[in-house]
Amino acid sequence: MKKEELIEAENFILRMVEEPVHCDDTGGIKLEYLLYHLEEYMDWTEERCMSLLSDLKEEGCILMANGHVTLNFSFLYPETCEKFPGESAGAMWVKHKNKCIENSLKVKKDKLSFLDSLEEHKLRRIIDQMMGIVEESKITHKFPLEYPTRHLNGYDNISLATGIIGKEYRIIKKAVWYSILSTKIAESKLRLGGVKTDGRFSILIVLGSGKGKGEFKSVIKDLLKKIKINKISDNGKTYESEVRCEELTVFHPDQFIGKVKVRNYKKDRIAEPIEGFLALDYLIMDEARDLLTAKEPAYSESRRALRLGADGKEIYKKNVDAKLDEGLKYISKCVFCIFVQPKSLDADFVLDGDARRFAIAYVNLHGVNQDEARARIITADEVNEEKVINKIIEEFNGLIVPYEFKVDEEAKKTFGELSELLYRRGMAYSHKIADFTEINKFTINNMLLKMSAIQALQSSSDIISKKHIELAFVDYCEILEHTYEYIESKVMGSLNYQEKWQGATGKDQDVLEWLHFEGASSKESSQVSIAEYKDKIIESFGVKDRQAGNILKKHRSNGWIESTQEQHSSKIWIKFIPDSRVAGVAGMHSGTHKKIQKKYSEIIYKYEMNSEEKEGSGLQPCNHYNPDDILNELEMEISGSRKERKSTEYLIMAYENDIAEMKREISEISESEDDKTIELEKNIETYSRTLDKLKAKMKTPIAILNQPFSLIERSTIVKGVLNG
Repeated sequence: MKKEELIEAENFILRMVEEPVHCDDTGGIKLEYLLYHLEEYMDWTEERCMSLLSDLKEEGCILMANGHVTLNFSFLYPETCEKFPGESAGAMWVKHKNKCIENSLKVKKDKLSFLDSLEEHKLRRIIDQMMGIVEESKITHKFPLEYPTRHLNGYDNISLATGIIGKEYRIIKKAVWYSILSTKIAESKLRLGGVKTDGRFSILIVLGSGKGKGEFKSVIKDLLKKIKINKISDNGKTYESEVRCEELTVFHPDQFIGKVKVRNYKKDRIAEPIEGFLALDYLIMDEARDLLTAKEPAYSESRRALRLGADGKEIYKKNVDAKLDEGLKYISKCVFCIFVQPKSLDADFVLDGDARRFAIAYVNLHGVNQDEARARIITADEVNEEKVINKIIEEFNGLIVPYEFKVDEEAKKTFGELSELLYRRGMAYSHKIADFTEINKFTINNMLLKMSAIQALQSSSDIISKKHIELAFVDYCEILEHTYEYIESKVMGSLNYQEKWQGATGKDQDVLEWLHFEGASSKESSQVSIAEYKDKIIESFGVKDRQAGNILKKHRSNGWIESTQEQHSSKIWIKFIPDSRVAGVAGMHSGTHKKIQKKYSEIIYKYEMNSEEKEGSGLQPCNHYNPDDILNELEMEISGSRKERKSTEYLIMAYENDIAEMKREISEISESEDDKTIELEKNIETYSRTLDKLKAKMKTPIAILNQPFSLIERSTIVKGVLNG
């Protein structure tokens, strides 16, 4: 083995075991994890890797036990360090392990964030289940959706035209059905009390590469080429027109809005307004993730233009040196269809109002068994797409399109009840979805009214009846369930406009969360010094001491923290209580899950909406978390808490023994050794502060789900769970 290669491998191992990000809450790194990465990095066999680890263990660099590899701090640091106790082997090991635990908790926080909505009594129920006191977990968001399609005229032919097989695609096909039909009533007026909107139904389809995006686009374009729609001229007359549909893959505000081209002809000044894509009837936007998230001016201005178009607002633009009457002016009646990959988006997608303007058709296809669908593609009969498209066109073009829809009296009551049920479902779903629903609350009414009007349209009726609203409710229910799954899994960050941490975001919020986690919620409870808080700022922000001081001043001036400085000590604490409320009323709608499920099933049964199972699928209705996974996570969390508390108890005993020993030494020191006495007294003071923190830690509640999630006091948990 070459010396250079051996040194490189040794350094790689030491870097791995030193870095907390690779370690778990034991302070060590799992042996199989280390072996895997070492084999990949060095291109070695497992036997060769194990041989090197054995050598490092014999040299004393590392320790190996219980399937973990740990850095041997005794090899690097002295066992005792009288001058600097904080740099002894034991102290450095504690620091390392605490960082590992902190990192592990952050990972768990991300994994368990969906549990944020659980109330304390529900957590107790889960713990009871773990102990065998109750048999069945009732913590679940799962909503068994049926995806009926019999009530959608022309759906089967649209499904056939796509050539895509699988029940998992039904929610997308439904969204496409509504979107295409909505072009026929894009200029129709919809009104119900204070709800005013038009018939346009814009959609956001989330599909990965090779999952059928091209097929959907092709069918949409083929249909819209032949569909006839009614338009209203400037003088108020209605005329028939073809649908103007285009696909856009490069985004710029001028493309959306248009521009005014000014030229001089002889002595005359001619202003020629050129409308943008927002003047179309239907606009397909592919690979639109940058359009929805990128911060560059071209994208942010494009998003503003898209919002104006989606809201049906007047589009107006003129050159700086142009006259007012030379501007470009029109009202967009465009229906939008956006395709994005199933990649994460930041919270601004929701907070800026972009998400609420679209019905989101998202299916988590990861791990879905599509063997049957693949087999049926090969054995299925060949489809004459043109013939199928013509059948759809004949049906859609034969519909009578009203200029204005009215809602009958019975339907108004039904609409109010069902829209309220949808709102309550969102508010009771989870913290994150409650915030989303609060932003989306008026959009729920708009969307349900649009879909009800489309149901009336397919009956060639200008009266929206109770039946139309109930049929639309079933479909909108399904769309919202998939929307919630998308928001939960793909939209990163908080949706409460940063109100929970008093406007603190990013690293500022991380530091405040750490302070809250340390129990520093008041002067009396705080065991954190100003110096420690400053150190945390240095660690989180990656800055030096002077810059950390400026950040600390900002935190104080923003009213986030308060501190006190005494002669030999200091304290710092968080000045506010982090807001655990969600959008004001979240969690207050008990029983909503059962109510909406019952209403959904009743309507399907009432109108015999169940479709024949023509599309095989391995997809569950919505890929929500399994209660068993919740229990496993909580078992691990409780086990970790138990181990940590035992470790803390041992540390308390060790520090108490050290303090007693130093006091004994002081009692035996002669008066001529004052310097040694002063040094020992300083050490006792340092050890005593650490001891106070450890004892306070034992008194604080055990974080079952990790701060800032719900806490459960020791007294509320059945005896024996945490004491082992």
